Amino acid sequence: MGSMNSKHKVLAALGAVAFLSGAVGPYLDTSTPLSSGYLQLATAVAIGTVLATIALIVAWYHIDTNERHYKRSLWLNGGMIGLSIICFPYYLFRSRGIRGGFIALGLVLVALIGLSILSFAGESATNYALARSSASMSEPEPALVGTVESIVDGDTLEVLVDGGSIRVGLHGIDAPESGQPFFSEATLALRSMVEGKTVQVQRIAGTNRDRMLARVYQGSKDVNGELIKQGMAYAERLTLGQIEDGWTYCEFEFAARSEKRGIWALPWDDRIAPWEWRRRNELDEFADYSDETVDDCTAEINPQGSSVSAEN
Repeated sequence: MGSMNSKHKVLAALGAVAFLSGAVGPYLDTSTPLSSGYLQLATAVAIGTVLATIALIVAWYHIDTNERHYKRSLWLNGGMIGLSIICFPYYLFRSRGIRGGFIALGLVLVALIGLSILSFAGESATNYALARSSASMSEPEPALVGTVESIVDGDTLEVLVDGGSIRVGLHGIDAPESGQPFFSEATLALRSMVEGKTVQVQRIAGTNRDRMLARVYQGSKDVNGELIKQGMAYAERLTLGQIEDGWTYCEFEFAARSEKRGIWALPWDDRIAPWEWRRRNELDEFADYSDETVDDCTAEINPQGSSVSAEN
């Protein structure tokens, strides 16, 4: 009875592993938006489920042989690990006879169908969760309407809305920091564009460093994108995945760079990307974006966004 309970536990564990294997499957699909870190984790889990399945099959085999007082051979033990699809049916017939072997094999097929159903359930659960997540990203919150009170820097402004003043960080762009060339010019460009004017604030991401991260419009003009077009800001690759057409910011940056607008008129070592400038004490060298193409830029976009924007 005790061994039967143990075998039932092994079967239950196999069911859990089958569900997990199905659940992680969609993350290994190249069409699924996933950062490299999560892809590595999903790959590790997938490999783990394969190893766990082999280990559980071997565990069931050991419990069953002990129950039946079947003498295990070295080659059969090894075969259960490397060639279980052949050795497992062989063991069933050897330990139970022809009739018992067919009955056991039938039960195994039933179990495999059950495991397939659990795997499908895991995959369906993941696909449903991904679809819900995608839907929530594609349905933006209603825009806030307010008046720009002041400009903090090239990608931050204060907006007066119903309920008070909010600090807004322009999502998907990164303007020069204080101490960098073109910091004053970028700040002035934003000021001349929106200060004292009515804007629509479309929240994109959560609040970081007391700032709402948003896409700001002045009429039909995308203020974030306009600053990139003028060469007053970089396209912030790691957060563009949170904007449906974020890849267009790579096109804006390429055009500004090609025509040497704003920061792109400077020597490359005078226009360090702001996200690298903030880490200048940690980095040994800085990236040169002089020859970057649109494809190079879009290849760096993290489809699920990133918390890097918190450092802006």
